Amino acid sequence: MAEASEAYRVALGDRLLAAYALGSLAHGGFSELVSDIDLGLIVSDPLEPGDAKRIEAVADTEKAKGSPLCERLSVFWGTPATLRGEREGGRFPPLDRLDLLESGRLLIGTDARHDLPRPAARELVVTGAAFALEFLADVRASATPQASTLGSLRPAGEDAVEEIRDPELLVSRGVRRLTKLVLFPVRFLFTAATGSVGTNEDAVSWYLAKETAPGRPLARAALAWRAAPPPDATAAELLREHIVPLYLYFIDDHIRRLDALGELELVRAFEEWRRRLEMSEAEIVLDAFSSRRLIGLLSDRDPALDENRAYAIASEVHERRVERGEKPAGRKIGFTNRAVWAQRGLAAPIWGYIYDSTVHYAGTGTARVDIGHLIQPRIEPEIQLHFARTPPVTRDETAILECIDWIAHGFELVQCPFLDWKFRVVDAIAACAVHGLLVIGRPVAVADIESCAAKLRSFTLTLSRNGEQQATGGGKDVLDSPLLAFAHLAEVLARQSRFPPVQAGEIVTTGTLTDLFPAAAGEHWSTTLDGIDLPGMSITLA
Repeated sequence: MAEASEAYRVALGDRLLAAYALGSLAHGGFSELVSDIDLGLIVSDPLEPGDAKRIEAVADTEKAKGSPLCERLSVFWGTPATLRGEREGGRFPPLDRLDLLESGRLLIGTDARHDLPRPAARELVVTGAAFALEFLADVRASATPQASTLGSLRPAGEDAVEEIRDPELLVSRGVRRLTKLVLFPVRFLFTAATGSVGTNEDAVSWYLAKETAPGRPLARAALAWRAAPPPDATAAELLREHIVPLYLYFIDDHIRRLDALGELELVRAFEEWRRRLEMSEAEIVLDAFSSRRLIGLLSDRDPALDENRAYAIASEVHERRVERGEKPAGRKIGFTNRAVWAQRGLAAPIWGYIYDSTVHYAGTGTARVDIGHLIQPRIEPEIQLHFARTPPVTRDETAILECIDWIAHGFELVQCPFLDWKFRVVDAIAACAVHGLLVIGRPVAVADIESCAAKLRSFTLTLSRNGEQQATGGGKDVLDSPLLAFAHLAEVLARQSRFPPVQAGEIVTTGTLTDLFPAAAGEHWSTTLDGIDLPGMSITLA
């Protein structure tokens, strides 16, 4: 703090009227583990065009010195005119202006606070709400200002809601992020109710006195964690029980306050935040795919999640997709290639639905496919089977083939809402078996493929990207044959009473013939097949 204050005295010279310690360094409760280093500057009028860049440059220099405390420097600044609201400029939000007035400790210069007005209650609620949306929710009202590098916190990322819903994820972010996400809503509630900034201890004590307030054991524990980090399991257990109810209580309180103030845009943003927090697992999956948003592992949120429950989530996802107008077109079998089982921690394939909205026909054997809406897309060459009759549950390849009228070769574009494609099998099942798109090449009648069952076992395929070979594979790589891959699916469906068996008219894509490869717009992928009367496929990704 002393070094930063001196750096600003040198940079600003006589224009620096006063420098103050703010936050816990001023009013007490400072924690070397988690507290910010809050510095307030009052600079002489008039505001000059280069002030913001000059102050930000000094902050960047101080933060770059390398120590954890330096990295947590947060600088607030303004001139007497901006602090009185007579003109715009500087960076001194109402909550921090109130802290300056209530607790600021003079470090350099002459106290310049004597004629500064106290922020109005409306300002405190509105700016606190905007801060919460930007730094805790990743839900922004259009009027929410963009964050400055002068602060020690970065705006919330796409997984902000996941941090609250997923205890293990939040614990993994460290004790500083953990304690802030627990104590921020308590602090905001305290300030909205009392009109005071106070300390963490003040806010928690006030909150604990509210007998009907949820999450009080968590608030009490988080206050203690500022001095001594908890064991991960202890923190995760408390978070799992208390953090979502705490946030819903905070959100509902502020929806009422903001509505009374006529801040309807912020109300809508808080309602969206609440909706995301309350989403079911199926809604989380659907939201991830529709918004291209990465999410935490469902199996981390619920360690008891098993395959049966994962397929129940998948069933709810399917029902909601049908409700919004998508029509089932068939099934996809995932991870039928045993070569990928070890790296994925699998012991058997999985399956999911495909839809009219995800199936594209390329009868000429060439296609241009838009993948911009997919999350972390990868590409798989596959064999598709079209059923003219409802097939039996059997491993007799001839009996299965008798129910199929045509076969095609094409590509499945899979997608994954889990970071870097790292998941457990139950996560993949729930996430639509990672299905994205299916591009089907020219159909060939079964009657036109001599010795079809045998050839489906023995044919080979070469996969190329931009003209360069990437992999080889063949029918034997999908559970020994695409027909046997289907036989496995039929056996699984026979045990799953919530799902109907494959019906006449459905398409089943039988799993990747090679490893799956990351796919990007601008790439050209092609295949050649040998040993079966099916044409290769060529697609360009856009």
